[in-house]
Amino acid sequence: METTLARGAHTTAPPLLQVDSVTLAFGGVRALSGVGFAVQPGSITAVIGPNGAGKTSLFNTISGFYRPSKGSIRFKGQDITRIPAPQRARMGLGRSFQNIALFRGMTVLDNIIDFLEIDHIRHAPVSALSYGLQKRVEMARALAMQPEILMLDEPVAGMNREETEDMARFILDVRAEWGVTVLMVEHDMGMVMDLSDHVVVLNFGQVIAQGVPAEVQADPEVGRAYLGSGNVDELRAKLRAAAGVAA
Repeated sequence: METTLARGAHTTAPPLLQVDSVTLAFGGVRALSGVGFAVQPGSITAVIGPNGAGKTSLFNTISGFYRPSKGSIRFKGQDITRIPAPQRARMGLGRSFQNIALFRGMTVLDNIIDFLEIDHIRHAPVSALSYGLQKRVEMARALAMQPEILMLDEPVAGMNREETEDMARFILDVRAEWGVTVLMVEHDMGMVMDLSDHVVVLNFGQVIAQGVPAEVQADPEVGRAYLGSGNVDELRAKLRAAAGVAA
């Protein structure tokens, strides 16, 4: 039976995904250092951080494109640290990409599921679609694998407000109607704070804070990472502005 984790709810279920002390280095440069967090089944977990914090490197490590030098990744209790990316996808790790990775000569019919409300452009070449629709097709392709965890790398990057609101609705619907757990990297703080059950903050490849959105917003380390100061009120104002909420 599928279950959905409500905002602020606590669960005793074992994590669906467990990242434990993961370190990733390229030559002498550490992209990730001792990163650890858990993703609960039925949750929406967001990974945030300034540019260059290591978010995409973390996603590439979880999905199997990079192999960590230290630490482990467990999915459904199984150690998948050394399992290749295609096998991880077959196990239930579905992923979209920050840079759209569609076969641009294919039609939407080749990439699509009706769930994302794009039946009207099912015969259109992907290259002819708006950026927002291409992102939706990319998400649909990840969902076609029927994943247990849907990994979304900046799902609303470059979108206007209407497109962002549509994508946020689709993410909530995927969780509610399909029981899919969501792990996303995103820079849109308004969307992150509205949708997420759990937020993980990276800076310089390390986890500097994690918790429910309210806890993360109140953490001075997060303010320093984003603003170069400990002014939490300034950070909150920035998050409210991103969410379109009056001060």
